[in-house]
Amino acid sequence: FQADEAYYKVAIKKYYEILERYNRQEESFQFSASYGYADMEEIQPVDGVVDSRKVYALADNRMYEMKSQNKDARH
Repeated sequence: FQADEAYYKVAIKKYYEILERYNRQEESFQFSASYGYADMEEIQPVDGVVDSRKVYALADNRMYEMKSQNKDARH
């Protein structure tokens, strides 16, 4: 299975729609979410091999960047 950026954007949009629907119904608690994704093509291969840990780290860093931006927007 090979997904492209458009696939991820659709999946993320659907996820946020579910969160928004829940948050409209629930008054006592509101959910929020941050995400990050990366593609192995964004990582420079070493000897023809892409280190999956670097792909994960890139996605993780992007998630924390978004989390920080969302936190700043709430305050």
